[in-house]
Amino acid sequence: MAFIKAGQLTSLGAPVLRKEVIANSVAMTAEAGVAVVSGFAALATSTTYFPAGHVDAITDPATQSGPITTGVAGSTPGSFLGNFTVTSTNQTVALVAANIDISKYTLYSNKLSAAPGTTTGSNLTGYYLAYTNSTTLNESMASTSSTSTAYVTWGTDPIRSSTNTIVSIYTSQFFN
Repeated sequence: MAFIKAGQLTSLGAPVLRKEVIANSVAMTAEAGVAVVSGFAALATSTTYFPAGHVDAITDPATQSGPITTGVAGSTPGSFLGNFTVTSTNQTVALVAANIDISKYTLYSNKLSAAPGTTTGSNLTGYYLAYTNSTTLNESMASTSSTSTAYVTWGTDPIRSSTNTIVSIYTSQFFN
């Protein structure tokens, strides 16, 4: 399950959006965690300690709007459901971009790699978590140390599910 926006830590309530062209041949997912690598948006991995943020929207520069297909050759109009695969020449030709919410004040609900609380603190406010992949945080990495971690926890999600944890970016690629 991908990250789901769950609120803001400020009263302003607005995301801080930055548009970045997606790296070649990436299957980008809405709300996925991303890093900017060599100037292009790429999916976060278990070694991403400084995320840029989360994909708020995917935009096609030709239409200045969201895509209507999955991006895969031959996909039908209307097939876009939050996942879009860019071409191998996206960085130079197609230029499909991701609008990334880079704010450290945006809260996200995320289903961890295991049930919250399996590792001490993964269900509690003030612990730190790292990525498993661009859509999941590693429950077994819950720690009171912020070294090499990307997110801080705010406890379990009282609205969506007790299997989800509320988090925000702690260590940012842009606002460290």
